[in-house]
Order: sequence, then structure tokens, then C-alpha cells
Amino acid sequence: MNDILKDIKFTKEVMKGCSSSFGIQDNGDFYNKIYMSSNEDILGILSNFDIKNKDVLTVIGSGDQPLFFYNLLANKVDIFDINKFAIYYFYIRVWTIKYLNQYYPDILFNKNFLDNLLNVVIPNNSYEEYVLNYWKRYNELFSFEDTIKLSCGYGYRKFENCFCNLSIINNGLEHRFPNIYNCDISSENNIEGLYDIIYTSNLSDYIYDVEGMNLYCRNLSKLLKKDGAVICSNVVYDGIGELELDAMKKVFDYYQLPQVLTSSKKEPCSLGYYYKFKR
Repeated sequence: MNDILKDIKFTKEVMKGCSSSFGIQDNGDFYNKIYMSSNEDILGILSNFDIKNKDVLTVIGSGDQPLFFYNLLANKVDIFDINKFAIYYFYIRVWTIKYLNQYYPDILFNKNFLDNLLNVVIPNNSYEEYVLNYWKRYNELFSFEDTIKLSCGYGYRKFENCFCNLSIINNGLEHRFPNIYNCDISSENNIEGLYDIIYTSNLSDYIYDVEGMNLYCRNLSKLLKKDGAVICSNVVYDGIGELELDAMKKVFDYYQLPQVLTSSKKEPCSLGYYYKFKR
């Protein structure tokens, strides 16, 4: 209960207006606003890779990232995020698919959404019960308008009904629920395993020091299988910064993904890029 009270306390603080880049740190816990759907073209990025039967480690982000890997029939999908609220929201995504048979939760469009969802959830373990109790307490204390303040907003919302098979995703979650790591991949962490694909989105855009970038590189090299790929997206910037390239080129070869036109830019820009171990 004390942990939920702490989480609620920082929920209020985040709603007051911390930036989407810098959140709130407290004794190893990190809290920040959440993306309700992805702001990157995951479909376009992953169309360049064979995902079926692969072991995947991915940032949670909005939840689209891991759910899309399930949709593409990955063998295993483990997830990580430094933001505790991203983990809690991932359960909203899972429950929305499992109990309501819809891909996106209407948490920003329907004032009664949380009431309807939380009333039907049956937790499978103690952690899921904890997350459920957090959201129940949240629902008692905060308004529809507060939820909007917690959100960074919606991104593409482009996967609903178009590219995702809810039965496939739900089956994957039922039989191969992810290991969840609440950690920063650019610092010491407890992630275990070897993966064919590591999807970091644009996390490297927010590593500003040499030590952090070197540790990011070392962590990836420890977790990636010999023939695996680290996939990164271009969201804030087009391309790769020198700090990242200097650290990664010691271990990895760099490959750029195709150039495409996007709705936000007049000129074609790269979807992202990926790394593979040096040959």
C-alpha cells in the first residue's frame, strides 16, 4: 500500500507539468508522462526485418512496440522501461485487448473507460494485482482531465484494425507473457538473456554523456546474439549523433533504414537505423 501511495504522489507531481524528457527521480524509481500510442512508424521500421520466431527485447514506450512484435509472431518478447508509468500503462493495453477485444484503450476519449475496464480485470499474479490496485486508486482520485495531463498525447494510432490481429497478440500474451524490467538500458540493470532483436526506439537521443553512451553500448553488446540486430528509430532527429556513433562503432556496424516521406517533414527522411556486430 505504501508503494501505491508513493506512486500516486508522483502521479500528481507529473501531472503538474514535468517535461516529457526529464521526469521525476526518487530513490531509484523514475516517473514520467506516458505516450498513449507510438509517435514512430513501427510498421515501416519492422517491415525491413524478419521477426517471426525471434527472441526480442524492446522498450515498452506506448505499448505499441511490444504488442507489434507479438503481432509479427516473435518467439519471445521481453520488455523494459525506466518509466514506472509506462509499465502500468502497458497493463492497460494488455487488459484492453484481453477483456474488451480492442487494440487501443479509449482512456483519453471515454470518461467511463477505466471504470468499465477495471471492473472486469482478474489479475494473474501479485504484480498484476498491484498494478490493478494502482489504477483503481488512480480512478478514485483523478479526473478525465487529469489523465490528459499525464499523457504526452497520441501518436500515429495507425495499427488499430489495420495491421494487428488481436487473437494473435492475445494468444502470445497468454502463452509467453514478457519478462518486465523497470530499468534504464544506459545504466547498470538486471536484464538477463540473449536476443535476436533489441528495439531501443530513440532512447539514445536522451543519453547526453560519454559514460552513459558507452554503458548503453556495452549493455547492448552483452544482450545481443551474434547475428542479432539493434533497431533504433528516428523520431526527434534524422540520423545519428556523433556521441552515439563514436561509442557504437567500436563494436557495431551501422546501417541506415530506407528514406521515406512523412507527414511532418517536406523532404524524405530515414525511418531509423540499426546495428549489427562487426564482421
